[in-house]
Amino acid sequence: MGYVTVQATASAISWRGVVYRAGVTSLPEDCARAMGWQPPTDEPTQAPTVPEPAALTLINSAASAGEIAVLPGIGAVSAGSILSERPAGGYASLEAVAQIQGLSVAIDWDEVTAWKE
Repeated sequence: MGYVTVQATASAISWRGVVYRAGVTSLPEDCARAMGWQPPTDEPTQAPTVPEPAALTLINSAASAGEIAVLPGIGAVSAGSILSERPAGGYASLEAVAQIQGLSVAIDWDEVTAWKE
């Protein structure tokens, strides 16, 4: 077994008669494993996928402002602005939609996010 560099959060760690101080330190691998350390894997880590809100899917796929106007608090004028400002690849998030100049400040984006078809 070799040594690994870890961030020790306790004030001191005693392992097999040796005291290791807190902070970034090299510990015997078996000691680090006993503290919960896991060796890095060769597999790339992926962030968990979060489903896209249904409202964003609708906004990005709508062919007309009328389709967008079904969302809570979004009227015909706001729907038209959302559609005309939509980038070629669609909006990345509802936060990006909310940044459009001229949208009603009365839109409750939590309600839009919670909307289901």
